Amino acid sequence: MKPNSNPVIDGLLFVSRVMLAGVFGLAAYTKLSSPQEFAFAVDAFGVLPKNMVPVATFVVPWIEAICAAMLLAGVWARAAAGVAGLMLVGFIALTISAIMRNLSLSCGCFGKVRLLCPEKLGWCNVIQNTILMLPAILLMLKGHGRLGIDGACGCGSGACSAGAVDAGGAST
Repeated sequence: MKPNSNPVIDGLLFVSRVMLAGVFGLAAYTKLSSPQEFAFAVDAFGVLPKNMVPVATFVVPWIEAICAAMLLAGVWARAAAGVAGLMLVGFIALTISAIMRNLSLSCGCFGKVRLLCPEKLGWCNVIQNTILMLPAILLMLKGHGRLGIDGACGCGSGACSAGAVDAGGAST
């Protein structure tokens, strides 16, 4: 164990990574398994030109899937949590925009699955996504903890220890 390692913090970071990975993995799976439904949900927000809806329908779930895999493995966890956090900020902004425009939408986030909120998009979704921001922020600030692939090479702080290979493949 590292001299400054705290098992409670390491456990909290692990739980945060796995929870955030699970949420983003579920979101990606439901969108990829029903792209037509997700495309309708994206289009219903009315913020993208029609020709960009297929792009968002393809790109968003793959970014979510990649973030989920990286978080689960503990590879570039800070970067993955940062991307997940930015996506959550975007989802919050889109939700508030829809609420302010009095749009009656259902959340296209998880298909038929509900985390905390009812099907109809509302302030509950803003609160839910804000709560999901907490583990993302924790991971951005603290890194992946000891239980991740980055931890195997001593990259807990984002900088690999002497003799390890950094994320770009260069030896330090």
